[in-house]
Amino acid sequence: MQNASSSPDPNAVSAGSNLRRTERLPLELPVRLVFADLSRAIDVTLRDVSWDGLRLTSPAEIMLPRDVYLLVPDAARGGLLRLSCETRWRVGNAAGLRFAADADKAAIAALIAHAKPENTLLQSLFQDLSGS
Repeated sequence: MQNASSSPDPNAVSAGSNLRRTERLPLELPVRLVFADLSRAIDVTLRDVSWDGLRLTSPAEIMLPRDVYLLVPDAARGGLLRLSCETRWRVGNAAGLRFAADADKAAIAALIAHAKPENTLLQSLFQDLSGS
């Protein structure tokens, strides 16, 4: 039994708590997912994004390797942004990816700007990071 003077366990997690470190923003953006060994590319739809990662869906059940690249349209400069990602989970036609440690922070900011284009702070951060 815990007495009144003891602190709660900082590592304890309640059943309904959100384990994500950063806010997820809803998004519906068609992108291409490429296996890191370049053996396969899949058209998918991003469903939400945060500074840590994203959730995507595909038309059919998907089997993904651990390391993948995400190719995202770059509306500001044209062309594509490439993000290194790691598959964290997969259920049916949905998957969760975490941005790899070496992922381009400016590219992540640009992706988040797709989810929240009205957020001028994110847009200015993207411009600062990309040197535009």
